[in-house]
Amino acid sequence: MRRMAKRSWSRILPGRSFRFGTLARRLAGLPLAILVSAAGCGESSTSPVSPSAATGPGSVSVEAREDALAAIDRLLEARRVDEAARVAERLAEVHPDDAAVALRLGRVRVAERSLAVDAGPRRDLRSSAAADALLRAIEGGIEDPETFALAATLLESCDRDAEAEPLWRRLADIDPGDPDPILRLALNLESQGRRVEASTIAEPTRRRHPDHAFAAVVLGELQLASGDERGLETLAAGVRLDPDQDAWRLRQAVWLRRLDRCEEAILILAASSAESPSGLARPREIAACWRRLGRPGKAAATWADAAHGRDLSSTQAGEAWREAARAHLEAGEREAAWRCLQEASVADPEHPTLAELERAVAGSSTGDSGEDSTGDSAGDGSASPTNPG
Repeated sequence: MRRMAKRSWSRILPGRSFRFGTLARRLAGLPLAILVSAAGCGESSTSPVSPSAATGPGSVSVEAREDALAAIDRLLEARRVDEAARVAERLAEVHPDDAAVALRLGRVRVAERSLAVDAGPRRDLRSSAAADALLRAIEGGIEDPETFALAATLLESCDRDAEAEPLWRRLADIDPGDPDPILRLALNLESQGRRVEASTIAEPTRRRHPDHAFAAVVLGELQLASGDERGLETLAAGVRLDPDQDAWRLRQAVWLRRLDRCEEAILILAASSAESPSGLARPREIAACWRRLGRPGKAAATWADAAHGRDLSSTQAGEAWREAARAHLEAGEREAAWRCLQEASVADPEHPTLAELERAVAGSSTGDSGEDSTGDSAGDGSASPTNPG
C-alpha cells in the first residue's frame, strides 16, 4: 500500500467499444509509455509475489519465472504488446495462481485496450479472465494498490462495473488526498446509471483540486453526459491544465463530433501529436469525423496513413487497413478497397472478418463485420454516455 500515494490511476485507462452510459471506460487512448509508467512496469522486484510462485508440477524454475517477468516489463516499455502478451499468457498457464504473473497479465490486457489491439469479443474474454486472476490474488491477501486498480479497470472494460466499484472505494480510502481514485469511482458510478452520485463526488473534487486536469476532464464529461454543453469548457480547462496530454484533446474531439462540430474536432486532433503512441485512437476519431461529414474518401486516407505507423503492431495495422477498405467501399472506390484488403491480409491474415470483407469488395453486401465501421470502435477513447453513432 505504501506505493499508492504517487500513482496516478487516471492514467490506467482501457480502450474498447462502449455502450450508452459507460463513461468510465471512455477515457482511453493514453500513450502506452505513460500507462506503463503509471502501472509501474520495470519494477518487478517490488511486485507482489504469492507463495505459489515457487516451482510445482509443470512450473518453470524460479529464475526462469523472474526472467520472464522482467521480459514482459521490457516488452511493454518498448510497446511490443503482442510479444508481451505471448510471454504473459504462457507464464499464466504455468503459474495460474501467481499474483506477480497475474499483475503482468493485467498490465498487458490494459495495454492492449489502450492501443486498441484486437478489438472484439476475444479481447473482452481475455480481459475478463485477467481481471478474475487479479481478483483471486486480492482474495488471497494481496494488498497492492496497482493490483486493485488494474482489476477495477479490466472489470469496467468488460461491463462488470458493480464488481469494480468496491476496488475504487478501497483505493480512495487508502489515500484520501489523492483525487484520482475518487474520480474513477465517480466515473464508475455514472456507468452504473448513478449520475447524481457521480456528480456529488466529482464537483467537490474539482473544487478541492482546481489545478488537477483529470478532475476537470471528469466533471466536464459528466456535465456533457447530462446535456450541459458547459462541459465543453470544463473539458477544455483540463486540456489547458495538461496541454501535453493528447488524451484530453481526444476527449474534446469526441464530444465535438457528437455535437456535430466535426470541423472543430478535426482541428483539435490535428494539433495533437501525430507521433503519440496511442495506437489507433487518434486516426479512428479523425476518420469518424470525416465520415460524419460525408467524406468517406478522407476517412479512408486517414486510415491508410495510420496503417503505415511505425509503432503499430501487426494486429493494429491489419485493423487500419480493414477500416480503410471499408471507407473506400463506402466511397465507391472498389479497386482502392481491394488494395487495402490485400495489405490487411498480409498484416493480420487470420482475422475473422477478412473473408466477409472480400465478399463485400467482390460486390456482396458488407453486412455486420463485427467491427464498428462508424469510427466508434474499441480504443478510440470516444466515449461519453451519449452515443449518436
